[in-house]
Order: sequence, then C-alpha cells, then structure tokens
Amino acid sequence: MDDEADRASAAGDERAFGRLLERHRHELRVHCHRLLGSYDEAEDMVQETFLRAWHKRDQYAGRSTFRAWLYRIATNRCLDHLARQPDAGELEADGTEPSTPGADAAVLAREVLEQAFLTALQHLPPKQRAVLVLRDVLGWPAKECAEVLAISVASANSALQRARATMKRVHDERARPSDAERVLLRRYMSALDRSEVDVVVELLDQERRAA
Repeated sequence: MDDEADRASAAGDERAFGRLLERHRHELRVHCHRLLGSYDEAEDMVQETFLRAWHKRDQYAGRSTFRAWLYRIATNRCLDHLARQPDAGELEADGTEPSTPGADAAVLAREVLEQAFLTALQHLPPKQRAVLVLRDVLGWPAKECAEVLAISVASANSALQRARATMKRVHDERARPSDAERVLLRRYMSALDRSEVDVVVELLDQERRAA
C-alpha cells in the first residue's frame, strides 16, 4: 500500500489516491470519535484529513507508513479542533451511534463499554487523550506516538503515565455505583447474557431519555 501511495502521489492521480484514503476511512473515523466524542465531528475531521492529505501529498516521502502519516494528520486535526472549543477537555454527549433492534448483542455491549471509555476520557487534556488512544487503544510504540504528536518520547511517556493515572482514578471513583445503578447494571447484564437485544435497546433508550 505504501508503494501505491508513493506512485499515486508522484503521479498526482487523485482517483487512485482517493481509493487509498477510503481504505482507512472507518478506522480513522473511529480514531477521531475516540478523541472528540462526536460521530458528526469525527466524520468532519476525516474529511479534513483526506483533503489535507491530498494537498500535502508531496510531503509524504515514505519515511513512515501511509497509515501512520494519515493518523498523524487526523490526530493533529482533532487536537486543533479541540483547542478551538470553549472547553477543550470535555467530550460531547453523543458517544455512541444510535442502537437498532437488529444490532447484535455483542456490538451493543461494546457500545456500552465505548461510552464508558469516552466518559472517562473527558477528564483528560487533549494531548494526554491522544497519547492514551494511540498507545493503549491502537498499540502504537512510544517512538511512533511521539512522532505523530511532534513531541519527545519522554514527553509521550510522561503524558501516558499521567493519563493512565487519571483513568484509574476515574474508574475507581465510578467503581462504587449507587443502588439504582446496580439495578440497571444487573438488568443490562441479564439481557446481554440472554442475547435479548430488544431489551438492551429499550434500556439504552430509557437511560438516554432520562439523561
């Protein structure tokens, strides 16, 4: 794929370059969503990433993988976007896509976990949030993460340690649910165990309306 990117970039072949970008659309959308907490904003950032990649294609010199180059652009676009927000540390409320009755129970369970993860992420500054997602979610090495964020490896490791400490604190604080939350959790787990998708959807909808 990196050779394809080199050829498409060198030839100025917009159609071929666009096909390469499209292969990464879904994973970039997920990545941006984790950083922003909004599917609409994530899609906007992916579009901006694609436009910037095309206009800056001459700067892709194969020093990193094409995928890493796209992630660098996407991450920086998200950080710039967060910096322009009134409260750069706060994620939006639309953490999961709307569930549908036909969705698989395992997918719904992942959505619930993703929402919990996004809720915890809002306690992190944007740079720490990006480091945590790149290192602990995507599994990138410290050096590559540092290159994407244009910081030193030591700074990336320090940010990761602070982010992990904050996430642990938030998790510990949330580990003491109220009686009502315990009841709701038991209902969730019971429905998921029996693969009662409609029940899970109804519980999610009730919680959304009550929020």
